[in-house]
Amino acid sequence: MLKYLSAAGAVALSVTNVHAQGIEFDAATLNIETTTIAVEGFGDFSLLSYGGDVALTYGAFGVQLGVNRVTDSDMESFAFPFEVDYTGFEVHGFYDVTENLRAGVFYARDDYSGNPSDVLGVEAIWTPTIFRVEGRLASFDEEPDSGWQYNFSAQADLGEGFNPFVQVRRNNYDNGAGYYFRTEVGLSYRPLDTVEFYGSLGAGTNDFGGGIVDEETSVNLGFRLHFGNRDGSSPSSYDREPGPSSLGLDGDSDMLFRYIGFF
Repeated sequence: MLKYLSAAGAVALSVTNVHAQGIEFDAATLNIETTTIAVEGFGDFSLLSYGGDVALTYGAFGVQLGVNRVTDSDMESFAFPFEVDYTGFEVHGFYDVTENLRAGVFYARDDYSGNPSDVLGVEAIWTPTIFRVEGRLASFDEEPDSGWQYNFSAQADLGEGFNPFVQVRRNNYDNGAGYYFRTEVGLSYRPLDTVEFYGSLGAGTNDFGGGIVDEETSVNLGFRLHFGNRDGSSPSSYDREPGPSSLGLDGDSDMLFRYIGFF
């Protein structure tokens, strides 16, 4: 884990000095999260996730790179006699349409315990007034199934650093192979612009097709570091006007895409 966090941290900090030929640092994040999942009729297990993202811009155009790792921290019960080993890499190309709207395309390569998945899609972030809204539509190709992925999230700034949020995700598998549907409701707290604590409760349905369905619930706790324009650590390449909300109006790390991989 330290290897991945150290590499991501080195990239995030070093790119703050990039200012050659009009290329500028936009924002970066580092995060670590623990998730406890209970599957009806089977029991529960825990996962540890960590990773980071960094974005560079050239005028209103930009690119974002991300890496994520997920490992199991409690997967030794009889009900789950396997090991979770997920690594995901993604690259996003984006354009800032307005000061509050970022549109992009992305490619992700997810590897779950030796089973690779290629994901290609479109996405957008919109930050009107006190809200942050993100949506994503993508196709994925993995063994043995392929299909479509739909993501939506919304967050509101209540002031004093408190931000409630909701996330919805659905994967539809081709050839009658079922679907995966998940919702989360949570709250984040940012005592500083650069520091965020968050937690959420989730519920999901995993339909494997043929009448086989698993229901699950989850509890997530996480910590995220933000690097970007709002905290003064770097100039923004896109001149956003500051507003009453702490969410994305300054061109900072809240304008980074938050891709959720296959694990």
